[in-house]
Amino acid sequence: KKNSKIKRLFFIWFLNSLANVFPMILFVFFITYVLGGNDGNRQETLFYYFLFSVIGIPIWTFLSKKTNKVFTWRISLVLSAIFFSLVLLLENGNFTYFIIISCLTGLCLGADLLIPLSIQADMIDLHKMEFKEDISGFIFSVITFLNKISFAIASIFIFGILGMLNFDSDMDINQESKYFIIFSYAVIPIILKLIASRLLKRFNFTENELITIQ
Repeated sequence: KKNSKIKRLFFIWFLNSLANVFPMILFVFFITYVLGGNDGNRQETLFYYFLFSVIGIPIWTFLSKKTNKVFTWRISLVLSAIFFSLVLLLENGNFTYFIIISCLTGLCLGADLLIPLSIQADMIDLHKMEFKEDISGFIFSVITFLNKISFAIASIFIFGILGMLNFDSDMDINQESKYFIIFSYAVIPIILKLIASRLLKRFNFTENELITIQ
């Protein structure tokens, strides 16, 4: 009972971690087999993606102070899903558009790098004040486990299905494998981030809790 809010945070964290892992695993596959790109395209896209994630951090920090951290995280998840949906419109050779989309989703990554960890720290402080118990080590262990298990689940799912579809990196990709890569790279993360955002709607600090952690 006393850890019900922490359990909800764990589940939301897991969904968002899973949403981030799918495109991370399939990034090379998407650029190579869907957009027809090469290593130079991959490096350029990653450069802008991480550049804009850094640029996004002060923006999300400002927004979280003007509103609150939970609302800010929700907004970033919804925007990330919206921006990611644009990937479904891309065709072979659309690298400029893909970089633009990556810049937008990179901005949202800035929130993922900042806000969840800040909420986690607030949860640790609130729990310690209310129950006189330091759970920082426990939360760190659980979060580490969730990150690893999400990577394992996504890897098993992706490579298991690609194997069933007879995907071979040394041969021309078949249509079924191409559609699966697109679905797993974009659609699954969109669904997971929207679910996480929906669950965050009911994950709010009370007025007393906000006063305590400010």
